Amino acid sequence: MKQSINKSSSRWLGLLAIIFLVAGLAACVRQDPLINTPPVNSSEISMDDMEFAIFEGCAKRGWSPTKVQDGVVDAKLNIREHEAVVRITFIPGRFTITYVSSEKLNYGKDPKGGELIHPNYNSWVQYLKNDIAVAIAQRARELNRKSR
Repeated sequence: MKQSINKSSSRWLGLLAIIFLVAGLAACVRQDPLINTPPVNSSEISMDDMEFAIFEGCAKRGWSPTKVQDGVVDAKLNIREHEAVVRITFIPGRFTITYVSSEKLNYGKDPKGGELIHPNYNSWVQYLKNDIAVAIAQRARELNRKSR
């Protein structure tokens, strides 16, 4: 009798261990919907000044920008073993940031085809967007002061 109780107990303990293992793994794979920034209106400055300000905004938090062509900059962020790459497209007075690729950020698609990614990615891109907008506004103020 005692032996059958031990077998039953060990089966329940094994089942509980599997449940906790699966729950723990699920918690490690955090994903939120990937958010590409809608176009951001900014001060209207020249293409060269926009590019300069975008490079300045990227540098503030460690993004490495690379000019792809006129009006297009790719920016890469490496944090520990994670990597995010975005594309910044711009014209005077407006820019947009879109996802290009990532490493170790749990990128995937939901059953309906929506893009998912680690929530930190969205925060990093939000900060990048704000830093670029501030850099563009600062550049516009500098140019305005010089023209007086």
